[in-house]
Amino acid sequence: MKRKKRRGQAQTAAHTETDRTYDKTAKAVLGNRQMLAPIVQRVVPEFRDISLEEIQDHCIDGELQISTVSVAPGKTNRKLSEMCSLSQGLKEWAKEEEQENTILRLLKNGKGIDIMVAATGWTIERVKSFLKSQNIQMAQQNI
Repeated sequence: MKRKKRRGQAQTAAHTETDRTYDKTAKAVLGNRQMLAPIVQRVVPEFRDISLEEIQDHCIDGELQISTVSVAPGKTNRKLSEMCSLSQGLKEWAKEEEQENTILRLLKNGKGIDIMVAATGWTIERVKSFLKSQNIQMAQQNI
């Protein structure tokens, strides 16, 4: 009976070591911006229309910290409110990017500013300001 128990303990220890190896490998893969960016783009709806380069360069915050910062409540070096603010900011940035792309698609399809306002929820002034920032002037009849 003791022999079976020792064998079971050895198998559990080997299994635990295998789990640690998988965990370490997964963290290394996800800690690589080039590997993480496509995952973010495909999994997070707000990032679907953002280029991989933009996600890598502007959306993945600073130096990635793998197994160095605790995620347990009260143990992290970031306040929850800061993380929520960062998340909200990224969502707002992605939504604005999507709205800008919508305006450019509508413009390409010959739609007027009234359609752009309806599609984005922006004011006429904001749409005009965006178009101006893109060095785009619409024909007078579309404005």
